[in-house]
Amino acid sequence: MIAVDLGRAVVIAMIPLLSYLNLLQVWHVYLVGFVSSTLTIFFEAGEFAAIPSLVGQEDLITANGRIQASYSAAQVAGPLLAGLMLAVVKIETVFVVDAASFVVSAYSLGLVGQSFNREDSHRERATIRKDVAEGLRYVLRHPVLRNISAMMALFNFIAITTFTQLVLFSKVRLHASDAEVGFLFSAGSAGVVLLGLLAGRIRKKLSFGPAALGSLMVIGWLTVAFAFNTIYWVASTSTRDRYGRPSCRTTCWGGSSASRASWPGRPSRSAV
Repeated sequence: MIAVDLGRAVVIAMIPLLSYLNLLQVWHVYLVGFVSSTLTIFFEAGEFAAIPSLVGQEDLITANGRIQASYSAAQVAGPLLAGLMLAVVKIETVFVVDAASFVVSAYSLGLVGQSFNREDSHRERATIRKDVAEGLRYVLRHPVLRNISAMMALFNFIAITTFTQLVLFSKVRLHASDAEVGFLFSAGSAGVVLLGLLAGRIRKKLSFGPAALGSLMVIGWLTVAFAFNTIYWVASTSTRDRYGRPSCRTTCWGGSSASRASWPGRPSRSAV
């Protein structure tokens, strides 16, 4: 995890470096985005496996809850901070701060005084391939997990397109400045925090089906309304509600430690 953090710091720092040398091209941005996202997958997989080793089974739910809280706070503060910085400094400086945050994260991980890889003495040592195959067999044979996985795979495949077009939409349709784009992302993150706190109550009042399908339907309606909107402050409210809708991860699974661990937060990173 420390190596991955340092790797992401180096990769992201290439953007301002290439810009300073007047060598930056659009394909460099694509390449940095791809490598950074790939490294993030490795980091999150390692984090998911490290939490039980660090806190023990009895404190796992509490630890996952605190990680989720820190991640949600970073989702709000990160875009907001980025928007404020863009109003006063060049965009290259924002990338430098982002790269430095990964160095801080790596240093924080280095301060942890115990191993991230505690082995279970009662568990037979297996290869990664065997573990992956075992996990896939379990999910595919479980009727609930199988359907949830298929549903969320389809949802993420479609929903990610709207999220990635948010910057272009803000610039072209809403005529937003760079700072206002950052505020727009913060509005969506604030909705995640708000409805994440209400997820337990919602789950108690609604069964799995209405909670899951209802939230997806509301997201669809808000997306259509968002597409026809041209007013910035209305878009901010719509973004907060759209991206704040309780998903299956929060509403349906509630306090599940596995679901919270699969949506981890960075140890110290501000998510700029």
